[in-house]
Amino acid sequence: MVWMMLGPSAAMENDPGGRQLLDKDREFSEFSRREGLCPAFLAFLDREGIVLPRQGHLVTGRPDFKLICRRKQGQFEDLVMGWIPEMAKLSASGKLGVTRGRYTGVGPGTGHKPETGIYASVWHKNARGNWKILFSQGLYPRTFACHPPDLRLEVAREAAGRSLVAAELAFARHALDHGVARAFYQFIAREGVAVSAGRIQTRSDYHRQIVSSPENEPEQLLEWKPVVSRVSASGDLGYNAGPYRYTLYPDTGGSRVYYGYFFTVWIRENGSWKFLYDAGNRVSGEVSLD
Repeated sequence: MVWMMLGPSAAMENDPGGRQLLDKDREFSEFSRREGLCPAFLAFLDREGIVLPRQGHLVTGRPDFKLICRRKQGQFEDLVMGWIPEMAKLSASGKLGVTRGRYTGVGPGTGHKPETGIYASVWHKNARGNWKILFSQGLYPRTFACHPPDLRLEVAREAAGRSLVAAELAFARHALDHGVARAFYQFIAREGVAVSAGRIQTRSDYHRQIVSSPENEPEQLLEWKPVVSRVSASGDLGYNAGPYRYTLYPDTGGSRVYYGYFFTVWIRENGSWKFLYDAGNRVSGEVSLD
């Protein structure tokens, strides 16, 4: 796999596939600024692609996304959304890739403060050789009021797919058995990041500090399971997504419970699956983990 980074370090890489994917993500952004966010997604989203909004359930497939855009057209009229891809990673097969960067959303008129944050999108090269989005998180800053999706994980047939799901389940079990910080420390890649509220909240060095000082870790319980999974043909890049339940125990007593969906991009690092990108959203009400 090859990282492509914008700026001076880009000259260190000479991978045409990585540059092509960065260019495609820039094209996606320019389309959004020019034509609007909904038309951009409808042009670049795979027919089976999934969008994870800031709040609300997963939107699975371009037809469902198109339907919601029609119903919620007023949500887009006051929004100009663009982004800058900062990194791209390709699988060894060159058919699956991920981009990560920073977005900015601006409403019209004065007094509208720009919304900024981190996003990631997983792309695949279809049979026609065109890059299409399989999963996008962070680029839809509104709430999707839609019905919960069908959350039944299809059993992966290939060994790499099964091992990726197994890695996610092991990650979740480690969080229950040893705490959230230790789980992230165990499974995060060297260049991995965890994103919350549109910001990079933690990197591997943070989790190392928490593990060395366990008394600083908040009382919390994080549970999740994968229901969407995809792995590259070369078995070195993939992603999982699904529901989570987060229970926080404040010092003042009691507990607060939050529900939503997670999105985790994984890479093979020294022969093991490690997560490169981890993010999630929120939903109102409960989401079942059964």
